[in-house]
Amino acid sequence: MNALIVVDMQKGIFNKKHIKVYEDEILISRINHMIDKCHLLKIPVIFLRYTGDYVLMPGTENWDLINELHLGETDVIIDKYCSDAFEAEAFIKTLNALDIRHVYVSGVFSHGCVQATVMGAVHKQYDVSLIEDAHSNLAPQANRIIASVNSRMKQLGVSLLSTSDFIEHVKSV
Repeated sequence: MNALIVVDMQKGIFNKKHIKVYEDEILISRINHMIDKCHLLKIPVIFLRYTGDYVLMPGTENWDLINELHLGETDVIIDKYCSDAFEAEAFIKTLNALDIRHVYVSGVFSHGCVQATVMGAVHKQYDVSLIEDAHSNLAPQANRIIASVNSRMKQLGVSLLSTSDFIEHVKSV
């Protein structure tokens, strides 16, 4: 079975006053499009929420997922304490309980938790696809970082899919 993984789309990341997530509105729109398709096709959606000691502290508004996301009643939210979600026992237990073997990864930050989670999937021998146009970051050269992460993941043998390719791919599975 497949699952869409949405990494760290939290208020504390998106509500910064002096720096914005690169193409934030486009990113949110693309992720919501994939979420909506997953809900329609009964494909699990798992939201990862980074939990830290400073900005993304549990129970704070910054820790919450952004309101714009199309969360469904059956979606799962997993709190993680490190960049690679595959290091979180709750995440692995959820994947096992849902019999997930292929994960599609999107979210923030491209060169942080997104990349670490993709690499964790490879290490744990899951089939993994990185949604190449549905991850982002805060860096001044964000588009270069996105391209670099996409290139590195492709070199590792990770499947890269655009949002529209993802929609077509899951319809045929």
